[in-house]
Amino acid sequence: MTDLASKRVEAPRPLPNLWLSEILGRPALRQDWFANLVYSKIAERVGNSNEGKFGPCACWFITLSESEDIAAPEFKGVFLTEKGSLGFVNEGQIARFHNGVAFLGTRESAFEGIDVNLVGVGLDAQERVVFILGDNYQAQFDVPETALMEVVRRLGAAGAVIMGVRETLTSREPLEVVWSVPAEQSDPDNPDALESTRPTA
Repeated sequence: MTDLASKRVEAPRPLPNLWLSEILGRPALRQDWFANLVYSKIAERVGNSNEGKFGPCACWFITLSESEDIAAPEFKGVFLTEKGSLGFVNEGQIARFHNGVAFLGTRESAFEGIDVNLVGVGLDAQERVVFILGDNYQAQFDVPETALMEVVRRLGAAGAVIMGVRETLTSREPLEVVWSVPAEQSDPDNPDALESTRPTA
């Protein structure tokens, strides 16, 4: 007798990040404000922010590992430089964003993308930092896409996910919280980042 249960086809699970479609669809505030405001929200959530040096620049950094020295090879965390670069570093891998310019790769050598805007920053279910970029960001790097995707893969393994908006909405990896900075602010003189958390089922 045929086991009907074994032939039952599971319905596809709904995409877990569709709740972000309206949030990520809003025009964002200019990038130099974005970095500072989002860093402050991440620091509030994680509960630590320290001062240090990133290369020659003064910076603030959020520790996501046991190491509290941003210059140490084993350091993992998020940083904001005094010049407004927001980024992530771990295991020599780095993702850094500054006024529409993105640097992805290692501390010693990174691909540079021009006109790459951050739309949001989040944390996924694995506690990885997720940088959500404008769609077609890959075309903004003057390198073969296969080389860029290998860098993106290594960053993901180190704890920083790089995705466009469409990739985020269709991803099967749920985002738990996302910070964005909409251009439309309730108090334009005191802009603030918006913290959005995944709705409970």
